[in-house]
Amino acid sequence: MNQRCHSLLLAPHCDDIAYSLTGRLFSGAESSRPLQLLTIFSESRFAPYAAGITSQAQVSALRHAEDARFCAVLRLEPARLGLAEAPLRGYPDVDSLFINSDVPLEDPMVARLEQRLRRHIEGNVPTRVFAPLGIGGHVDHRITRAAAQRVFGGVCPLFFYEDLPYAGELAPAELDRQLALDAKGLRALLTPLGDWLPYKLERLAEYASQVAGKDLDSVVTHAHLIGGERVWTLA
Repeated sequence: MNQRCHSLLLAPHCDDIAYSLTGRLFSGAESSRPLQLLTIFSESRFAPYAAGITSQAQVSALRHAEDARFCAVLRLEPARLGLAEAPLRGYPDVDSLFINSDVPLEDPMVARLEQRLRRHIEGNVPTRVFAPLGIGGHVDHRITRAAAQRVFGGVCPLFFYEDLPYAGELAPAELDRQLALDAKGLRALLTPLGDWLPYKLERLAEYASQVAGKDLDSVVTHAHLIGGERVWTLA
């Protein structure tokens, strides 16, 4: 990629861009520039629907392959940082992975990821960056957002996507409460509902190691609740 000519899509995990930005990508809103999908925490043991595949090496390889298919279809350049997701870093259970937005983020991974991102973009600063908003409070999503703000704030436009399926699992009142915190000072940009929704569900279903029917239902629920797919940027 040439210097400052591409958009950078930051995915905490291998499925996050498929969950949260397929509508925007399929609608052509970003088609004027090359797109790189950078997966941050690409080492994983989470593949609940892949029978017989349990080791970190097997799971990571399978998830990388799913992501590579998505990138090929959407014409994205795939890249990975190779960092370990939270359960591999010592987070002991599911409850520990989710942090309220008003709780300080103290994981030292923020500083480490900041350094890795700065190295990744040396000589090739993107023209715009998409990062997770942090809805739902997954620690890896919050780390990615915090590091992105440190690296790209004031350098290029930052857009924050609503984290699915988590946003779709929240009651409307709770979603509004979290948005009041996580999107404070930001304005919404909506990709209206269209023929991209069935297409998005097809792409998500191809992440068969980790996406179930309940997750697709959450995506549909959220899309109908807000009238499409949403990102947030500075007002």
